[in-house]
Amino acid sequence: MAVVPPELSAPLRKSFLKSIVRLALLLVLAAVVGWFGLGKWRQFREERNTITALKFLERQDYANASLMARQILLGNPRNSAACRIMGRIALAQRSPSALLWYQRLSELKPGNSACLFELAGTALQFDETYLAENSLQKITGPDRETMPYYQMAGALALKNKQYGRARDYFAQALKLDPKNEMLELNVLQLNLITADPATASAAHARLLQLLDNPRLKVSVLRSLLGEARNRKDYALALTLATQLQDCPEANLDDHLGYLEELRRQHNPDFGPALVTLQSRSSSDSGLIYGIMSWLNHLGLTAESLAWSTRLPARMLTQKPVPLALAEAYSMQGSWDQLRKVADGPGWEDLDFLRFAIQARVLESGEHQHGTEFHNKLDSALMATRGNLYAQAMLARLLDGWGWKEAASEIWWISARQPSGQRPALKALDRIARETGNTRQLYAVAERVFELEPNNGAAQNNVALLALLLNENIPRACRLAAENYHLYPTQPAIASTQAFALYKQGRCRESLDILAMLPPSALQDASIAVYYGMALNANHQDSQAKKYLQHALSKEKELLPEELSLARNALSQKP
Repeated sequence: MAVVPPELSAPLRKSFLKSIVRLALLLVLAAVVGWFGLGKWRQFREERNTITALKFLERQDYANASLMARQILLGNPRNSAACRIMGRIALAQRSPSALLWYQRLSELKPGNSACLFELAGTALQFDETYLAENSLQKITGPDRETMPYYQMAGALALKNKQYGRARDYFAQALKLDPKNEMLELNVLQLNLITADPATASAAHARLLQLLDNPRLKVSVLRSLLGEARNRKDYALALTLATQLQDCPEANLDDHLGYLEELRRQHNPDFGPALVTLQSRSSSDSGLIYGIMSWLNHLGLTAESLAWSTRLPARMLTQKPVPLALAEAYSMQGSWDQLRKVADGPGWEDLDFLRFAIQARVLESGEHQHGTEFHNKLDSALMATRGNLYAQAMLARLLDGWGWKEAASEIWWISARQPSGQRPALKALDRIARETGNTRQLYAVAERVFELEPNNGAAQNNVALLALLLNENIPRACRLAAENYHLYPTQPAIASTQAFALYKQGRCRESLDILAMLPPSALQDASIAVYYGMALNANHQDSQAKKYLQHALSKEKELLPEELSLARNALSQKP
């Protein structure tokens, strides 16, 4: 006889049905995975999440857009769409981390011109001209002959105040797109500041005509404002800045430019105008960061921090606001407040700066340069993940605090890389001169010469510094002689050859070379030292004294070893 199971109770029946539904869903999921394959399923999920992140971005919901993009990157760190979304969010927030994301994007798509253009444009926004130049150099083939390339190259040249090159690039761009109004405006801007008076006047008149063009009004006002400032016509500058900030299309820089003109002229409207701008910006972390940074750089940290107390608490932890807060507290020496900011949220991809700031707090207290301090600095460097721009940001921060040695160590990491060494070497050269560290200056010169063996200035620096430090004198003398043979009329190179001959005891030849230099060159403090020494060695004591004293009167322009040589030569008895 068949056994009939007892009827299930209602709770058990419900549980049984749920189990059946779960099993069915699992079977459907398994079928989908089986149909698409695991890789295709992941791709489908990434694409769906990317669309969602872009929708958040369009609504300016940066918190959710960032959350979704980071979720994508957690599963696939090489997802270029998510990197671009993070870059766009950082740009909207005026955060320097934008460069880190666009750098990452260009690494994921090496040689991709669109990514390189994005990186170059972002670099120009943050005044990182070397990074912009390096990006443009990587653009090859037909993309170098396009209007966007010439326009970007022109903007870079303009940033570097290479006005002739900028005009040539913009002219090339205008040939390719003769109806482009913005390109015409670029050329007019250059004519205002670099052309002869007649051309500049014509450019000014044309700009006044273009003011009636609603598409160009804001850009024209910016050009005219720049011209007024260059001519130091500050009354006109204030009028133009007022008109500009009243335009609906005006950005934060335009509003800050208006405040700058009010402050320059001690206008009583500065305070109320600042409060108005702050009130309109209190719900946007990017605007908050921009205004606070501007105030900090003007030394108005009290105003910056006073505003922070009126902001919604949630805004103070939104990236990149903590960075501006930390800057203000650091400038004021408010170490307890700085510690709270550094230990709090809102840093994310700028964690390397947070660790450095925590080291700054430790340095101000009882720990100073102890183990924990060095651990924080090590953590900061490790958190850059080898990114050259992140390392540069970190090094500049430490340098600004006066931590020259720590900054130099980081710059040297970049300087030894196979590419991107120029900013690091330039910074190392500056720090070495500021601190009178001739040995580091020599190391920098050697690295530059290694990278550019045909650079006469680099070869001269290696030879001169080796002679001053008594390092490998035979090689230094050979380099000096070879360089002098190629560039005999260059005063710096001639003086190095003269010093090399002096070191070899060939004092008459040394004096003959220096005597051929123009009088203006002999007024250079460094050259005057070597000329005074050569005169002294050839028993022309009164003349020697004149040049040595002249050199010592400019002792800040001399290296410590040059200063010592001048003093020793002056103290020698006839």
